[in-house]
Amino acid sequence: MVDSAVTARPVMEYDHESPAYAQAWRAQDPASRPGCPLSWNAHHGGFWVATGYQEIVRISRDPEVFTNGKEFDPATGKVTGGLAIPPVPAPRVIPDETDGEEWRSFRKLINKAFTPKAAEAQRARARQFAAALIDAKIETGEIDLVQDLTSPLPALISMELLGFELSEWRDFADPLHELMYLVKSSPEYPACI
Repeated sequence: MVDSAVTARPVMEYDHESPAYAQAWRAQDPASRPGCPLSWNAHHGGFWVATGYQEIVRISRDPEVFTNGKEFDPATGKVTGGLAIPPVPAPRVIPDETDGEEWRSFRKLINKAFTPKAAEAQRARARQFAAALIDAKIETGEIDLVQDLTSPLPALISMELLGFELSEWRDFADPLHELMYLVKSSPEYPACI
């Protein structure tokens, strides 16, 4: 039997991987539609889009129904689960694509580094990085906020936190940023993963 409450949900007809969506995403974004906290999208095998606060809270508190876990078979390229729509044929992102006890183990391991006290301890260093990045561009009179500040700053903080060589931040940050804006069917996409 089909649940009429589910079938009565609004349907959103947009493909977030299409050039048309990239050009007019504001008008197509379900979050821009008041009164539409949960909608169905049939693209990429179908998926629910939650934009309402209460719906998102319910999802975050019901791990038995809503899961993030991902399985990837490199031999076949088959992907089950995960966060990306459409699925990305790549190993899972940890801890984001884990569930249950495995997720709790990862959270326990990394939580100490992200407590308010630990974050506050990073504030002075983050300001030093920000000042150095701005100083590197100030004489030119121009700055690209994404390329020159908001991309390198979190990368540098993360690299230092993890004990990696700071000079290699681009080797880690650039592929991640490319993944965010490339269409998954693009020929360039697999080169990034």
